[in-house]
Amino acid sequence: MLMAVGVAGAQHGGPHLPPTSVNVALVGKLKLTNVPNGIGDVTARRGFAYLAGWRPECPSGGVHVVDIRSPSSPQKVAFVSAPEGYYVGEGVHVISPRTSSFRGDLLLTNHESCPGSAAPRSGGFSLTDVTDPRRPRPLSGLVGDLGSPDGALRASPNSSHSVQGWVAGRRAYAMLVDNVERGDDVDIFDISNPGRVRQIAEVGLPDWPSANRRPARGNNAFLHDMQIQRIGGHWLALLSYWDAGWILLNLDNPARPRLVRDHDFPATERFSGFGPSEGNAHQAFWSSDRKLILGATEDFNIYRGRLGLSRSGEQFDAYLGGTAGSPLFVASGQFGPEPLLTVYLGRACTATERAPAPQVVAVVERGSCTLEEKAQIAKTAGFVAAVIFNGTGPGQCEAPAGVFVPSAEIPVYGVARSTGVRILGVPGYQVAACEAGGGPVLPAPGTAAATLTVRAAFDGWGHLSLLDGKTLKTLAHYAVPESRNETYASGFGTLSVHEVKTDPRRGVSLGYVSYYGAGARVVSFTRTGIREVGRFIDEGGNNFWGTFPVAQGARPPLWLLSDMDYGLYILRYTGPMRPR
Repeated sequence: MLMAVGVAGAQHGGPHLPPTSVNVALVGKLKLTNVPNGIGDVTARRGFAYLAGWRPECPSGGVHVVDIRSPSSPQKVAFVSAPEGYYVGEGVHVISPRTSSFRGDLLLTNHESCPGSAAPRSGGFSLTDVTDPRRPRPLSGLVGDLGSPDGALRASPNSSHSVQGWVAGRRAYAMLVDNVERGDDVDIFDISNPGRVRQIAEVGLPDWPSANRRPARGNNAFLHDMQIQRIGGHWLALLSYWDAGWILLNLDNPARPRLVRDHDFPATERFSGFGPSEGNAHQAFWSSDRKLILGATEDFNIYRGRLGLSRSGEQFDAYLGGTAGSPLFVASGQFGPEPLLTVYLGRACTATERAPAPQVVAVVERGSCTLEEKAQIAKTAGFVAAVIFNGTGPGQCEAPAGVFVPSAEIPVYGVARSTGVRILGVPGYQVAACEAGGGPVLPAPGTAAATLTVRAAFDGWGHLSLLDGKTLKTLAHYAVPESRNETYASGFGTLSVHEVKTDPRRGVSLGYVSYYGAGARVVSFTRTGIREVGRFIDEGGNNFWGTFPVAQGARPPLWLLSDMDYGLYILRYTGPMRPR
């Protein structure tokens, strides 16, 4: 069990779970940023750690290079700047090719464009020679896929959330997440000559129709992350495909990836029992013997909204967004079973008339201004909640209606356009017409709409799943206890899991897990379950992004973690080595 309920210091700008250390020793740490959320992922190679400078470091992020050969006193020795206007996030990876064109250590970094960029949704990836980590040497910058959903070529490579490389004999390759081309979001490049990168494949979920037979809630399926290893004589890629689950590809011929197997989320959530499952396959990693997989399902939407249409009794699923600590997070069932009046406010981008009664819900269309502005206008006008429905256009109408509104002071529910027009009582809605930018005419702002029952139910933060390494069948789950307790819904930081890596030693079944506000966790796992065996939260709290165990022979690995608000942490697990 964790320490007694309480909140801890101000290292991360607000309350967090209290400090704790069980079977985990702090070896060293190094501050790398003064910007909240300024640090992204972490990796290591040959005694040096590489940590991403994330979006808040804009206009130019990059990679911090840290000498960890004396782990109790790590030293920053270099910084690899991203191209101006871009930052680095999940994609920080070092490989060691031995090709006819390059011999040494090669750093791969993803790029996404900074807010306000002149080239939005662009980036691709870069290659840097880090054979001498103290003197990084750029080789290729902003390379990637120039394709677009409409078939036209873009001037800059598509934005990418992650990249990973691998070495197959005398060739080297990279797999890239394409943020722009949904459906063709798995891009593969030959990087054997880092100065002349060639794209050799572009595939995605439509190429594997059987891989999304039972999508999770929202059916928001896109490639988020990947792990690539040689197993049983074959090159395999484990893709984390969000609501489509995990997908296994054969990469023996990288130019022609083949589907091997796919994973389906359970029909209902393991801990809350809600259905359908939330999904969110964010990242995963094989066990050292490759027989099991630990998968992280990142989830910030800890409440599920439920809207009931009084006139028909219909029930609609709704996203309830926000961030930890926001007043948007309301107790389950806040409004109770009594129906509430609703009023349509149009797009609610300018001041509107006051709510006609004390308990009235605003119904708002997406578009023309931010969700934060819409929520604030509704709040100022006296509405107790806002239901925001999707706009029109390709990929908009019935898309997952996430509402990330950290500044909101009232509950904000996101719904599909079909739900919005039902609330407004407008007939004649058709998805095809909506996707083409058309559809039935909506009423004038200020029009009274249907009465609704509005409810929220606590669903919990993201957790770990255990999969069979061959069949991808779900075997077990693990969650930090506080992440399943509504008492910790706000005021304790973000308690979702983020990433997991496994112990590199054969025969040791340990997972090293990075949670955000719930800190660093060590889990022991077998086919029958997952059990926490170690944990660490520093004084003042933590906000961990990446996790990377560095092999130390037969000894426990050095455990690197990237703290988004601080920099590098180096820990070592000191507890039992094998499952009990």
